[in-house]
This record gives sequence, C-alpha cells and structure tokens, in this order.
Amino acid sequence: MTEHRQTQIANSLQEIIAFVESLEIGNQGAWFRGHSDSSFELLPSVFRRTGKNGDGPYYNENELLREFLRRHPAAKDKHSNTLELLTYAQHYGLPTRLLDWSENVLVATYFACQDDETDGELFILNPLPFEQELGVLIFEDVNNKVINESIDAETCPLCQDCCHP
Repeated sequence: MTEHRQTQIANSLQEIIAFVESLEIGNQGAWFRGHSDSSFELLPSVFRRTGKNGDGPYYNENELLREFLRRHPAAKDKHSNTLELLTYAQHYGLPTRLLDWSENVLVATYFACQDDETDGELFILNPLPFEQELGVLIFEDVNNKVINESIDAETCPLCQDCCHP
C-alpha cells in the first residue's frame, strides 16, 4: 500500500468543502479526523506519554481497562467484544489504542477549529485501500449507539483516578 499525503491550507469552511469535493473519493466513504493543534501527532491516546510535559510514562491499556471494568463491571456484559468495550471506555476518557474518525467532514472540522490560538489540522483518509489489503472486517454499527451524552469524562465517578491520572 502506498502512502499519499497531500497538504492543503484552507481558511474557510467553503474551502474545506470544495477541497473534499475535489478529491477522487469525495465526501462519500472518506473518513475525517480533526486536531485543534497541527503539531499533534496522529497517535492513539494510549501511545502518548503522560504528564503535563509529555515526559511521563506511557499508559498501560490492559491495566486501565481492568480498573475501568472493576469500577463498572456491567460494561463487560453490555459490550460483547473488545472493540465495543474499548469504544465505550474511550467515550468516558480512558486512553485506548483507538483513534476517533468521522464520516462527516463537519464533525472533524469542528475539532480542528476548537482553538483560536493554534492552527488546526484536518485529516482525510480513504479507507478503501485498507479494506482491500485487510479484507472485509464486519463490525456491529457502534456509530449509531448513544452511550451517554450527559456524562462528562472529567466528572464521571467511574473514570476518576484511572482515566485522568
């Protein structure tokens, strides 16, 4: 699989939409991810160093997940596979190996534009080459599940200490 990375600077939502529409894949089937700071790496949170300066130890996903399940044992019964469980735990702020992507460019653009002080970054991924390389992976559609919109990961009693050291 060959890597193809193209950089484009956009100063408005109209420019972003025009750029996406100009791509061969267009808006259909593309995956989008927005970072509020273009210096951020495209790296799942569990692989990022801890600490305010990023010089602390790495997270141990197994230990974090074990502690999460200890505090919320019903989660294991509600989620039938590891992917669902990781998705659920990440929703509450647990660092995982997963990266959030959206099929909606506007959602990713929202995250890319969250900070007025820094330049954001919008990633656009064509997933088709991955599907061709890896074969067909069938997942239950977790996109349409509402986990719990009213709980903030910062204040969630299940996540205190284990998710926000």
